Amino acid sequence: MDAQTLVPFQQSKTMCDKTIEAGGASELYPVEGAGHGIRWWESMHLTHYKQHMVRWLEKQLRDVTIAFDARSNLPTLQRYRLEGY
Repeated sequence: MDAQTLVPFQQSKTMCDKTIEAGGASELYPVEGAGHGIRWWESMHLTHYKQHMVRWLEKQLRDVTIAFDARSNLPTLQRYRLEGY
């Protein structure tokens, strides 16, 4: 993953690890020969990441609904299990 220079790949690994350590969901998907970020991948026609990203998002969001906090009127995520998934 030396093709990218905007953000060192090790920094991306560290961010992923720290997100998981903090209780978040994260997965690092290296796109060989590409720069940092989707816009580079698209311009280079490296689109194989899309299927992986959609599967990851479906997995993460299958147990989530968005509700609004009554006091702040800000969105909050609430986890629940959808039947049949």
